[in-house]
This record gives sequence, C-alpha cells and structure tokens, in this order.
Amino acid sequence: MKPTRILALLLLTASAFAQVDQDMESAWSKAMAIKQKREWPAAVRALQEFRQRYPGTDRALQAQIEIGVCWIGEAQNNLVLRRPTPKALEAYATAEGLFAEVLQSESGKELAPRAQYLMGQLSWYRDDMVAAFAAYDAGVRGYASDAAYHSKCLERRAASSRALLNHSAAMQDYKLFLERYPQDKDAALVRRARDYTALCGLPAPAFSTDRWALGDPQTREALLGQPVLVSFMASWCEKCAKEKDFVQDLKRRYGPRGLRFVGVVHPWREKEGKNRHTEESFLTFAAQSGHDFPLLQDSGELTGNTARAFGSQALPDLVLIDAEGKVRWHEHPASLQDSTIELLLKPAKAK
Repeated sequence: MKPTRILALLLLTASAFAQVDQDMESAWSKAMAIKQKREWPAAVRALQEFRQRYPGTDRALQAQIEIGVCWIGEAQNNLVLRRPTPKALEAYATAEGLFAEVLQSESGKELAPRAQYLMGQLSWYRDDMVAAFAAYDAGVRGYASDAAYHSKCLERRAASSRALLNHSAAMQDYKLFLERYPQDKDAALVRRARDYTALCGLPAPAFSTDRWALGDPQTREALLGQPVLVSFMASWCEKCAKEKDFVQDLKRRYGPRGLRFVGVVHPWREKEGKNRHTEESFLTFAAQSGHDFPLLQDSGELTGNTARAFGSQALPDLVLIDAEGKVRWHEHPASLQDSTIELLLKPAKAK
C-alpha cells in the first residue's frame, strides 16, 4: 500500500475517533443538562442511554454515579416532612446498588471517594447514624489524598458523631477539618457546628423573656426530668415559617412520649431590628404561628438574651436539652434525626 494511501487511512481513522468523542461529549452534556434541571426520571433515562451507547468508557462509569445521584434526588422528592416514604426508600436502595458497583469495580478507583461519600449520605438520609458514621469513617481513612471528598467525609463523620451524641469525637473532627481545610467553602458552617458542639454537655441557660404566649411560663428548673426541644424563630423569618410543620410533627409524635417544646421568638418585629415586638404584635404572631406550645418573646437587644446564652447564630435553630437540663444537640432543623431524639428519650423513660 502506498504511503499516501496509508496516511489517508490514518487521517480518516483519527477523524472517525474524533467524531465519536465529539458525539459522546455532546450526549454527556445533554444528559447532565437534564440533571441540572432536577428532572430526575428524565435524567436517569438520558444517562442510562449514554451508558448503553458508550459502554466500557470512563464516562460510562461516571454516568452510573450520576444515575445514583438522580435516584437520591427522586427520593428527596418523595419525603414527607423529611421522613422517607416507601418510594423514597426504594430509590435510595437503587442508588446504593449503583454506588456499591463503582466501589467494587477495578476501573472505578478515581470515582471511589465520591461513591464512598454518597454511601454515607444514603445512610444519613435513612437515619441509620451508625452506618453513616462507618461509611464516612471509611472515606476519611481510605481517601485522605482526595481533598474534596476527604473533607466532605470528615465533616459528615463529625455530624454523625453529633447525631449519636458523641460530642468529643465530633469536636476532634471539627478541629482536624479546620486545621486541614481552613479555606474550604464549608469552613464557616463547620465553625458554627463546632461552636454549638462545644456547649453540648453544659447546663442549659435560663430563659430570659419579656412575655409568654400559648401557654404558662416555663422555667429551666420546672422542665427538669424530661427532655426539651427549644425552637428559635422570628416573626420575619420565612425559613422559620417553613419549619413549622416539621416541628409540629415532632411534637405530635414525641410530645406524648415526654418531649417538651418551647419556642424562643426574636425580640424584633423586623429583620433590621428597628421595631421591637409589643405585647399585641407578639401575641398576634404567636396566634398565627401555627405552633401549639409555649412561646417566649426574647428579652434584651440584638438577637436576644436567650438566643445569645444558647449560642444561637442563625435562624431557624433547634436545641435539644436532656432530662438533666444539659444541652445535648444544637443545629438547623434539617439536621435533626429521629434517632437523636430517641437517644434522649431512652434515659428519660428509664428514669
């Protein structure tokens, strides 16, 4: 064969491979665009078609991870007050199988840190804190060279320890995180979680209030003997209002078992703090809040004396106090697991 013909064939072959690569990248971009829109079933179909069209490629295994993430997204759409329904649990199980295959695959080593982190997330979403801790711990121990997912697993391992009421372990992980990843995008959230955790195990501060609504005044001493959930909120806080159904559901399920509820309302009617709540405005807010447990109007300036005493840094905010009057957990409502409440109720029941 003449050299010119060989060269022509080589150029033709290279062109064909380039076209395949171009087509694959185009198909990948289209599938990921659907995923970015959070159109989970459609994204699953597009990514599955991609895997079938380009089997054996690195992107095919990556598509498997993305399909699992889509199943997580679909599961989240089927939660009821953050609690998984049977349909959500089924979607989580599908995702778990996909991630497990990646972890077991010889060609999936580069994707393993992300798959390991996602395995921890699945256990977290199913409120299996022991399994979540184990999965994140495996990520911390096994993938220290992958900064992105090592840091995520480290932060989540700390959160799992907090959910299990193991404050010392959580503090160690927060310290390690901030030493190793001080510029991480989640560093501010980690510092806040560290500050909250540092107060766990200490006696809960007394309530400081201008007035009460929706019930008799409560004191720290009167609440001893039963665990208490303290909900921090503000009349101007839209996010607080969105948490109302979640908190009320906790009261419906755990109130009969001994969990007491107290709400602490920000002293100001507006976010800017220009107008303090009057008795009338506070009672009006309380009546319209949708809550059916005692609410106090916080005293003092700025964020309020009670909020500052508890170290509250953001709204909405929840604190759990045990039957002995000690702070045991503190964080955004989205982080509270049923299993953490169960840990507090067990000693209270035994007592």
